[in-house]
Amino acid sequence: MTIGVTHPTISYIQFKNIRSVRFWSVSVAIADDDPHSAAALAERFIAQAQVLLPALVVLRRASHADPELGLHLPETQRRVLGALAPLELELHTGTDSSSVVALLRGTSPGPTVLLRADMDALPLQEATGVPYRSNNGAMHACGHDLHVAGLVGAAHLLHSHRDELVGNVVFMFQPGEEGCAGASLMLDEGLLDLTDEPPVAAYAVHVGPGPRCTFLTRSGTATASSSTFSVEVCGRGGHGSRPHEAVDPVPVPAEVVLGLQSFVTRRFDAFDPMVLSVTNLAAGTGANNVIPAAARLSGTVRTTSPEALARLEAELPGVVAGIAEAHAATATAKITTGYPSVVNEPGDHGARS
Repeated sequence: MTIGVTHPTISYIQFKNIRSVRFWSVSVAIADDDPHSAAALAERFIAQAQVLLPALVVLRRASHADPELGLHLPETQRRVLGALAPLELELHTGTDSSSVVALLRGTSPGPTVLLRADMDALPLQEATGVPYRSNNGAMHACGHDLHVAGLVGAAHLLHSHRDELVGNVVFMFQPGEEGCAGASLMLDEGLLDLTDEPPVAAYAVHVGPGPRCTFLTRSGTATASSSTFSVEVCGRGGHGSRPHEAVDPVPVPAEVVLGLQSFVTRRFDAFDPMVLSVTNLAAGTGANNVIPAAARLSGTVRTTSPEALARLEAELPGVVAGIAEAHAATATAKITTGYPSVVNEPGDHGARS
């Protein structure tokens, strides 16, 4: 059998005695000429997944009720290791993070494929009211609890077919996805060196709002890159009753917020989209009659091409500095590039449900 999201015509995870057919965005290979074999194999996997479902729901809800932040997720790691313990897998844990890597070796030599899920939560107070809600000031608002449960389920499903497996599967449970570069630490610790040859492909899924049981993918750029920006505005403080004697920095970020939206929509091609959001504004110390000497703003920017990101880095500081100069203030902008876009190999992709 072949399971893949980026290339429906190429077999990566392989099972003995198969020819290639496809269902959902998963490519499954069968080697005999029975026209019913593809449907039978799909039904068998679905039936096995239904058996696993109750335990995976329990795992997901336990993770949701006890979210952890950043690179160090001891309870999440403990749950993952416990869920994988019944399986014959080679287990590895990180030294600089709470990562978990599990290796499933097939009975015949072949390629290695990597399947990945992220595990960390966000620093949000949950207000959903569900019985398994979090109460510790963090929340799995990005769905990583579901990702963990799904990858544990994939490990159980593929392990049940290990005698048919040609090649190997690496299950990557990653901490620190929310801005902590957890994947980079795992790479440094030998993630791709567990088998004689590095993985020929890596796959991940991400849940999102929308119709249930619908899966989306595409060739080429599949996700936007994620970067952050910050702006420091410097003026001259004074008394609120005598603004003419000060250089008030507060109007500058107010105009920068609007100016950046015009910058994005007027200077960049709509067919090379970009999203820029200002998410933080700060000025002053709380005294209502004091004009502060400085103000700050920051936010996130998503781009879908390296060219757009490079142009943003080159031109955004000038926009900010120009607005500040109009108010006799100064301003500097810093852009920190983060995760790059996911770029899938060429192929015919779309939405399937």
